Amino acid sequence: MRAIANEQVEGFPPRSELKTVYVEHDIDGSEADTPLVDFILASDGVETKDPEQVRKILLEYGFSEAMVTKMAIGELSGGWKMKLALARAMLMNADILLLDEPTNHLDVVNVAWLENYLLGLKTVTSIIVSHDSGFLDHVCSDIIHYEPNYKLKRYGGNLSEFVKKVPRAASYYSLEVSQISFTFPEPGFLEGIKTKERAILKMKNVDFQYPGSDRKQLMDISMQCSLASRVAVIGPNGAGKSTLIKLLTGEIESEVGSVWKHPNLRIAYVAQHAFHHIEKHLDSTPNEYIQWRYATGEDREELDKNDRMNGEANKKVMEQVFIIDGEKRVVEELVGRRKLKQSYEYEISWVGRSSVDNT
Repeated sequence: MRAIANEQVEGFPPRSELKTVYVEHDIDGSEADTPLVDFILASDGVETKDPEQVRKILLEYGFSEAMVTKMAIGELSGGWKMKLALARAMLMNADILLLDEPTNHLDVVNVAWLENYLLGLKTVTSIIVSHDSGFLDHVCSDIIHYEPNYKLKRYGGNLSEFVKKVPRAASYYSLEVSQISFTFPEPGFLEGIKTKERAILKMKNVDFQYPGSDRKQLMDISMQCSLASRVAVIGPNGAGKSTLIKLLTGEIESEVGSVWKHPNLRIAYVAQHAFHHIEKHLDSTPNEYIQWRYATGEDREELDKNDRMNGEANKKVMEQVFIIDGEKRVVEELVGRRKLKQSYEYEISWVGRSSVDNT
C-alpha cells in the first residue's frame, strides 16, 4: 500500500490520473498537540484552506463542536483518529482509499459506522488490508489473493464467496490458537510482598482532564492490582481506557487523586500505537533490532523518547545562569546521562570551564 501511495508500483496510474490516499489506522505521535482543523489544513494534498469547510466535514463525521474547537489529536481515541484520517482523505478528493487495518482499535459501534461509510461511497474505491474477517465479509465486493506462485489473483465476491472458491483459504476466518500462542512469564518476586493478593499498584479518587478539554476523561477512579490480577479494561472508543492505563504507568499524571506503585515494580507497557518506531528499522532483522535497542543495558527507544520530551526543557535550562560556589555559570552542553531507578542523572560542562569542573 505504501508503494502504491508513493507511486512505486510499475504500471499503476500516477496520482495525477488517479488520486490514491493511504489511510493508516493511526496518526503519527508527533502530531499529538495539533488541533484537528489545523492538522487537516496542514496536510499535503488537502484541497481546501477554509477552516469552516473542514469544521463542517468533521461535524458530519460525528465529531462534536467541542472536539473540533478544543481537542488536540493526542486526546483522541483510536476510533476517532481513524475518523479524522478518513475525513482528511475525503478532503483530498480521493479516487482510491488505501486502508491499512482500518478496524484496529475500533469498538463494535465504530466498526459498524465504518462499514456503512465505505458501502456508501459510490464514486470511491477502497483497497483494504485487514485481519477482521467479519468486516471483510460485509464490505468487500472482490478479493485479491496472493497465490502460492507469487502472483496476485482477483476473485469476485466477498470473503465467504472467496472461501467457497478456494477452500484452503478457510483458515483466514480464524487464527488457530497454535499460531498465536504466547506464554507470559510468571511475575517475579517483590520485596515485602508475601502473597499474590496484596496490592502492588493502586489508584485512588483520580480525576483526569486533558488541557483544553471541556469535560473530564476520568472521574473519581479507584482501583488496585495485585500479582494475581488479570484485568481487562473495556468500554467504547473515547471512554478513557488508554488514559487510565497511561495514568497507571506514569506516562501522564493527574492533579486530583493519587497513584501508588510498589517501589520495585517494573511495568512493561505495550501501547496501542507502540510500534511506530519500527518503521525506521524495516531493513533490520528482529535480532539486529533487539541488539540495537538494548545493547547498552538501557532501552534506546525510551532514551530517544525522553530526549524528545526534554528537548524544550533542556533548552530553557541551557539559557539559565547558575550560581556555583558564589560564581555565575552557564551550561555549555550535556556531556552524559545515567539512568537511576526513577530518574536520570546528568553530567554537564560549563562555558569557559575545563572538564574537571563538570557537574
